[in-house]
Amino acid sequence: VNPWANIGCLVGCIIVCSGILLQIFFPKHLSESPEDIQLVRTICTSTAFLIPVGFGIGFGALLGKVKRVADILSLRNMVKIKRIRTTPISAIVTIIVFVETALVTHWITSDEFSGEW
Repeated sequence: VNPWANIGCLVGCIIVCSGILLQIFFPKHLSESPEDIQLVRTICTSTAFLIPVGFGIGFGALLGKVKRVADILSLRNMVKIKRIRTTPISAIVTIIVFVETALVTHWITSDEFSGEW
């Protein structure tokens, strides 16, 4: 099986998990000082971009892996995987990025932000 597919899945999983863990656990270990709140805002904003990117990498690599496995097992005609188009995948990932960015931006700029989730 294509090793790049495995590496892509692994990288995607690491990015997603680290982004989620940072957003959940990091804010709870800080005080309410303005410097700490600004730091939390910066980290949450950056992880908000990283999580969809990780999903995109992992999902794209997984699809590449499925296609490769189907080729190896000679199921190409049966499964009818001729070419996986990247356009729908790119569109889905872009939509996820925009939605999550909008939500996080709204949350960060709201008055209820307190440094904790």
